[in-house]
Amino acid sequence: MLDRLKNYIVKLDFQPSWLIFGIDAFMFLIAVALVVLFQRATGLFAIELSFYQIVEFFIAGGAALFLSKSYRVVIRHTSSLDGLSVLKCIFIQLSILFSTDAFSEFYGLKIGVGFSTHLICSFTTLCLLLSYRFVIRYVFFLSLREKKSLRIGIFGAGDSGVSSFNLLGKDKFYPADVLFFFDDNPRKIGKRINRIPVIDAKNLPEYIRNYQLDQLIISPEAVSVERKEELLKVVNDAGIQLKVLSRKDEWFVEDRSARGLHNMEIADLLGRQTIEINNEKVNSLISGKVILVTGAAGSIGSELCKQILKEGPAQLILLDQAESALYELDLDLKKQCAQVPVFPVLCDISNEKRLKVIFGKYKIDHIFHAAAYKHVPMQEEHPYEAFKCNIYGTYLLANLAMIHSVRKFIMISTDKAVNPTNIMGATKRTAEMYIQSCADSPLRNNDIQFITTRFGNVLGSNGSVIPLFKRQIETGGPVTVTHPEVIRYFMTISEACSLVLEAATMGRGGEIFVFDMGQPVKIVDLAKKMIRLSGAEPNKDIQIEYSGLRPGEKLYEELLAGGEISQKTYHPKIMVAKIKAVEHQYVMNHFVSLFSYMQDNDERKMVKQLKMLVPEFRSMHSRFCELDEQEDLLGNGVAMEPVAIGN
Repeated sequence: MLDRLKNYIVKLDFQPSWLIFGIDAFMFLIAVALVVLFQRATGLFAIELSFYQIVEFFIAGGAALFLSKSYRVVIRHTSSLDGLSVLKCIFIQLSILFSTDAFSEFYGLKIGVGFSTHLICSFTTLCLLLSYRFVIRYVFFLSLREKKSLRIGIFGAGDSGVSSFNLLGKDKFYPADVLFFFDDNPRKIGKRINRIPVIDAKNLPEYIRNYQLDQLIISPEAVSVERKEELLKVVNDAGIQLKVLSRKDEWFVEDRSARGLHNMEIADLLGRQTIEINNEKVNSLISGKVILVTGAAGSIGSELCKQILKEGPAQLILLDQAESALYELDLDLKKQCAQVPVFPVLCDISNEKRLKVIFGKYKIDHIFHAAAYKHVPMQEEHPYEAFKCNIYGTYLLANLAMIHSVRKFIMISTDKAVNPTNIMGATKRTAEMYIQSCADSPLRNNDIQFITTRFGNVLGSNGSVIPLFKRQIETGGPVTVTHPEVIRYFMTISEACSLVLEAATMGRGGEIFVFDMGQPVKIVDLAKKMIRLSGAEPNKDIQIEYSGLRPGEKLYEELLAGGEISQKTYHPKIMVAKIKAVEHQYVMNHFVSLFSYMQDNDERKMVKQLKMLVPEFRSMHSRFCELDEQEDLLGNGVAMEPVAIGN
């Protein structure tokens, strides 16, 4: 019978509040019945309850439940605070009953039943309400304890290992027995932590096999990348799970439970260090300001919005043309912080009329410009869209920012803008040039600061290689890599956005900030790491195939072009690229021709003009390679009156 009850409670879903209210109200009637039966069986006290008095007791109990909200609980997780809520409910009921009795006595109705009767019935109700709650809670946790506990080993007998142990001990939903600590430090081997032995990590495979461990837990910040890969191979060979302890600032603050553990991810194997930023300066930049983020629903834009929201802006304006993604972001941000007004704006940044309305409606202080087309092969196939978004959209935003006296304009650029070999990189380099040239634009009417941030690939961003590899691995492969020697820089989305905010605080106008991306990573090595993370072995369980370089793709990316030098800032991860700004009129002369060709949708002339504006732009594996060989690339753009582009 008990087993059937336990199985029923474990499978029982969370019940609606109205059902709990009904059960609690029924307990008031049960309490009266029990008191009457007990009195008649023992005769210890005299109680005579009329139908009216029973109804009075029941109605007072229902009102007390409603006022105390004690029915809004998940019974299986009843806590001492829920017990206090029930006690509050009984106190409210007694207050209502005593008030009713005093009122009836004042008017001579003589319908009250007396202080002692109320007290006995209410005390009985209190016992029933608490009992059934804690019985269900006890049976639920009893069933959890009967589940087979995971047999755990913790790698690292230092502070991180003890943190892991403490997290496991505090989480009742994560049945686990820590059997061993493993460590490479000979001074720790043989000692005990909380009566658990510290074992030489060299013996890890043997202990996994002999003691049938289910999981190994590590702290990524306390273990080198090379050691992580070795441990990953060990657990893969043994067929057990490898769990990673999240950074302390990511733990659940309320209970610090084992939910601070997660499966090892590719970011854990790239050796990225935690980024520290000057939170006071970032807060001073954002707090109380009206912030516009373009491309808000994208990977970088959405993370920027989340970090900006934490700093308490006066308003946060989300501008994007992706309707569904913008809708989801709006919901997430309003859930994250309901106090900050968030305004989603569905708009294409190349739509001049809509942009003018938006800038007229909101008094914008700072703009974070993350909107861009970024997929290299797609932009080689559809260059007009890259020109329209990356160049013309930036041109419109920058001009309106100057006209409306925006204080800071921070543009997100890319390492593909350095010595570009594709349309995407060249259009972003053009955007950089225009942003820098705005220092001497005739549209300036204040001290607006134009700042550019330049960095490489971000892990897990929309359309990047990480999600592609994951899908290919999930389907059993093959994993496709374009070339065995392709290398790229990587950083996480959160650290990229943190550095963007930090750079925004230090910029004074005209700078191109370059982020320290660490060591470049071979894409084929990245693929191998991801395959091993899945528990498989590359080129054995899942094959790696080479598909050839795509249009516009090059083997390696650069953060600085030839002739460019960098200067250190106070932040070790941020440098300033010393790049000579081009004159505003020079850029505008090219733009006039470029925009004219865009009106005609003449892709060949558009790309040709772009190569004149960005002379280091040399196409690779592209249909536009032939333009590099033509002598007329040495000519100058035709100076014309600016031409507006229809939307």
